[in-house]
Amino acid sequence: ESPDPTQAPTETPDATEAPTEQQQPTEQPTEQQQPSTSSIDAYIHDGDYLIVDRSLEPHHNDLAVCFIDGEFTLKYVDVRSDGIWLRPANSEYPSIKVDPESDFTIWGIVTYSIHKRR
Repeated sequence: ESPDPTQAPTETPDATEAPTEQQQPTEQPTEQQQPSTSSIDAYIHDGDYLIVDRSLEPHHNDLAVCFIDGEFTLKYVDVRSDGIWLRPANSEYPSIKVDPESDFTIWGIVTYSIHKRR
């Protein structure tokens, strides 16, 4: 008896079966994320884990996960007389003054960091 082309096959492929050419990804990533060094002076490196407490009120000098103009960033919060500044934990990067017109939120405060050894 020949199979009915309008019916779905009842057999499932073997789980160990190699993917067919059509199942292989056709696009390779065009860019790779570069390691960030903006938090190096806070002893936070790529691959480390952060525990972020979203219930804490931010204070001056807190290390915070911030959302500014569509991007997340990890910076120290500096509350100055001329406004709020986001200071990186690397002196080679500039501080960012939060403009009152910016889409800005302090998403949470870093309470712990777990350093990845390997």
